[in-house]
Amino acid sequence: MKPLIGHFKLQQLTKTIYQKHYINELEKKYKPSTVRLLHDLFKIAINAAVEEEILTRNKLHGTVLPSLRGKEADKNYLTPEQLSLLLNHIKQHEDIAYYSLFLTIAYTGMRKGEALGLQWRNIDFTNQMISIERYRGSNGVDSTKTKNSERTIKIDEVVLQQLKSYRTAVKALLLSHDRKLHDDITKDDSFIFIFPNNIEPFASTGLNATFNRFVEVVGLPATTIYGLRHTHATILMNNDIPVKAIAERLGNTHEIIHTTYGHILREMEDKIIDI
Repeated sequence: MKPLIGHFKLQQLTKTIYQKHYINELEKKYKPSTVRLLHDLFKIAINAAVEEEILTRNKLHGTVLPSLRGKEADKNYLTPEQLSLLLNHIKQHEDIAYYSLFLTIAYTGMRKGEALGLQWRNIDFTNQMISIERYRGSNGVDSTKTKNSERTIKIDEVVLQQLKSYRTAVKALLLSHDRKLHDDITKDDSFIFIFPNNIEPFASTGLNATFNRFVEVVGLPATTIYGLRHTHATILMNNDIPVKAIAERLGNTHEIIHTTYGHILREMEDKIIDI
């Protein structure tokens, strides 16, 4: 803050000066989330100045900040080949719970919290469908993020068979702890993905470090669990699946798809011209 705008008196600091000398300069060096964090920190100082009557009002309202959505998917995804390498490593070297979870996210595009919120009764093995009804994060279980997020999607044979195998493994694991699953899966409200050592549902926070370790061991570019969702979307787009169908599958609006994956859609436009 000080090197960029420290020489301005607070009374001199207009929104135009702040935008040009601070926000625009920060954007040249830092990612959008960092720029927004630094802006939030500076707002604390400005609000304190208003509170102390050094300023009459906060003149920084309406500052144009960099979009998080436009950048979040730019590099945070894997190619189909990289995804196969990662999943094969997890399948061969890690517990079936991790493989089942990350395979499900990668092959459905659901959010991590949506996957962690799945209960066995949400799986329709007969019709090959998964119903996404809730979100489970660091603050516990809640409804899905938006109205569009509550949805039922089709799953392929790979995911279906893996979930069947995993349910068998979970039954054996629970029996070793003198517990068991409900015999009728349509009434089984236990969470699907559980820790292999203590049979508690996976915690949202610890999974990130675990996933990062898997990515690093395989030698892939830094990718987050959310990157599996981006991977799912980019693979669909690169195979000419309509944006409307992708939005419905991901539980997003068309506008969010266009904003988040604009770079891929622009590449598709070039492909259209070539065709």
